[in-house]
Amino acid sequence: MATTAQLTVSASSLSFGNVAVNSTATLPLTLSSSGTAPVTINAATLSGAGFADSGATFPVTLNPNQAVTLQVEFDPSVSGAATGQLKITSNSSSGATIIVQLSGTGTVATTPQLLVSASSLPFGNVPVGSTETQSLTLTSSGTAPVTVSSVGLQGAGFSDSGAAFPMTLNPNQSVTLKVQFDPTVAGAVSGKLTITSNSTTGSTTQVLLSGTGTAVAHEIDLSWDAPASSDDPVAGYNV
Repeated sequence: MATTAQLTVSASSLSFGNVAVNSTATLPLTLSSSGTAPVTINAATLSGAGFADSGATFPVTLNPNQAVTLQVEFDPSVSGAATGQLKITSNSSSGATIIVQLSGTGTVATTPQLLVSASSLPFGNVPVGSTETQSLTLTSSGTAPVTVSSVGLQGAGFSDSGAAFPMTLNPNQSVTLKVQFDPTVAGAVSGKLTITSNSTTGSTTQVLLSGTGTAVAHEIDLSWDAPASSDDPVAGYNV
């Protein structure tokens, strides 16, 4: 009975899809001896920027039903679509050369980042019953939209206005909060503004708040005219 060397490759193409630049995606490719005689794989040659393989050294001879698995990698160094080929040469009776098409797209990793214009807001001395206002700007400084889930305030006399949350900011977009200090009693007060987002720089950002309520001095001005009808000089007044 005649024996035949035959090589079977598990895929005719490998598509890696989107892969972040400087990251690596790996797909397996199995080479099997599917005939009735040993098959010799002479070489597996790669072409195409960003593609590589590992897992086997050639030439290699596979007995019937024996297999070897290559790990084919795509590691893009630039963004954009890339194509390549893996050319496998052997003594297979089904064809001396088998070509596996390779494809993938390098993508720039996107990151949501939130930049807050200040880490603290000192309001200084503010008279009781008066209001002092400062601005706080939240900016999307990354390469993907950032979502600000909530802004929470702590501290007596502090409040904010100017935006409603949750809010999504596209890259380079910003929103400005108006933070107010309106003391109702005299004395030093501290608080904090807690900003929650999906920023890769930290899911929580805190802005420290401080201010001092100062008492308002009260004055009364009194004036009077001495009675003209009295013969006795006015000696004084009781208030």
